[in-house]
Amino acid sequence: MLSTVFTLLGLAWTSSFLLGAVKLVKLYLVTPSNLHRYVYSSGGGGGDSSARDQRKEIQKDPWAVVTGASDGIGRFLAQELAAAGFNVVLHGRNTTKLEKVQAELQRAHPARSFRLLEADAGLAADSGGDNDEGAQQLGLDVTAMVRNELEVLHITGLVNNVGGGNRNPLMGDFLEYSPRQNTEAVSKESLFAIHLTHALLPRFRKNRGGVALVISVGSMADVGMPLTATYSASKAFNKTLLETLALEDRLARMEGSREGGEVEIMYVRLGDVTEVSWRRGPASLLMPDARTAARAILARVGCGRSVVTAHWAHELFRLAFAGLLASLREKLLLSIMRGWRAEQVTGSFK
Repeated sequence: MLSTVFTLLGLAWTSSFLLGAVKLVKLYLVTPSNLHRYVYSSGGGGGDSSARDQRKEIQKDPWAVVTGASDGIGRFLAQELAAAGFNVVLHGRNTTKLEKVQAELQRAHPARSFRLLEADAGLAADSGGDNDEGAQQLGLDVTAMVRNELEVLHITGLVNNVGGGNRNPLMGDFLEYSPRQNTEAVSKESLFAIHLTHALLPRFRKNRGGVALVISVGSMADVGMPLTATYSASKAFNKTLLETLALEDRLARMEGSREGGEVEIMYVRLGDVTEVSWRRGPASLLMPDARTAARAILARVGCGRSVVTAHWAHELFRLAFAGLLASLREKLLLSIMRGWRAEQVTGSFK
């Protein structure tokens, strides 16, 4: 009897492993990206025309907004989107860097158009239009920014990429950071994306006969990594928010309470990446460069999942990590973070 039980357990584990392997092959090697689905001209524009300045002509060509586009993954996301046929709004807070990226993109894609959106995502404090003066006192009024800077564009894609958590130091105990530093980090990671998504989502749903795409670039830190408390918590928040928005959209369509264009909403998780602002050095199997990461993110569009890992090697690591006993997961996580903290102290974190 005991041997039969162990045999059945072995067969169940093997079946589960094989099924998982088939799913991974299908996801990363078979399923094509449908990014092209969002590259289409407007038949008259989305959004509420009654709220627009009638003197402004709505541009009909497709646009994508990329936040944090001045460096790293965001810069390469902008490149890949332009190559796919989008005009691109480049968001960042450093005008000099943004202008450099814009010039680089314009040379590579002369048929595309590029706009700059300069805003400090760490100061997001949206008023929702109820109290503009109060929002301005607190920080950035994202709704007003969208209304003033993006209203005439036919936007069919939004990639919330800006982030990075606290930077001084990059990794530290929660109490090493001031309340203001933690607030700005959460604003940069989550609040700016919330307000931007909230401002654009009604327009996406009103795209005439079209569809729209919302991506939040996530992290494997969403499981909760020590020494990155606000960063990890913000990524976990983003994951839950995007997953919930996708479910809300499905529920509304099941109930027949929502009309208009379809919106694909995705939280796309990444692991460690090189050639970004906080890490330089050669790429490896488990640490792809920023260009590879950007391509992997967009390759997952249309995969049918609201939460997905961008790169196949990161997904294998995530599955292996999740399969460990809780005590072993904690020990491995603590060992990794101790090593990174030691590299940070010695200045060898590259």
